[in-house]
Amino acid sequence: MTTCVNRRWMAACMALGAVAIMSPGTAQAGAVLEDFNELLNPGPFYWAAPTGNIGWYWTPSTDMELHGVQTKLASGFSNINNNFTFTTTLYTDRPAAGGTALGSFAWNGATPVDGAWLGGSFANSVALTGGQTYFLGMSGWEQGLAQFGGTGGSGVNWIDPPNQPGAETLGAGSGYTGVDFAIQMNAGSEPVNVDSPILRFIGQPIPEPGTLALLGLGGLGFAYRRRRVR
Repeated sequence: MTTCVNRRWMAACMALGAVAIMSPGTAQAGAVLEDFNELLNPGPFYWAAPTGNIGWYWTPSTDMELHGVQTKLASGFSNINNNFTFTTTLYTDRPAAGGTALGSFAWNGATPVDGAWLGGSFANSVALTGGQTYFLGMSGWEQGLAQFGGTGGSGVNWIDPPNQPGAETLGAGSGYTGVDFAIQMNAGSEPVNVDSPILRFIGQPIPEPGTLALLGLGGLGFAYRRRRVR
């Protein structure tokens, strides 16, 4: 940590402090950088896959420090129970395609309000490159299926575009399930379009290197000018 021992260099320290705040590190509260179907609610369905996995390809539009991911689960129906621990993991690619995990966190899906935001934060923020494709996987749905004996389960976190026009997709054929996310969904008959999940990506943009350099030079120049005036 840089310590300011002289008021002359206060401005320079402030500039360097700003740079430090934007450095990778422990996950913290941030802004919603990207969202999909944020204003919509999931369809009234439960997810009946024995593996309990569902995931999507996602390409961030800009460089960012990703702190966490949020979603919504269908709830409020007699054959849906979300009071289980779900896990969200960000990969370089699907594990079935050789991808590796970049970060993971667990969260509980219980909520008394239909359409409430759920999720959590990575232990450490994940630096992502804009324009590069990643794979976001979620697991835990099989717990609801086991409880209801096949007649119910945990609520889905995607919507049915035919019933909600204007829904966004993460790209046709972006949804995968199965062990290691090996099975592409929507390849056959599906009750809803899993390519339209409800997601929010929380974090902060990573400034361009030139912006950081200008911040540092600006602070140093200001401090030097004050020193000469004195």
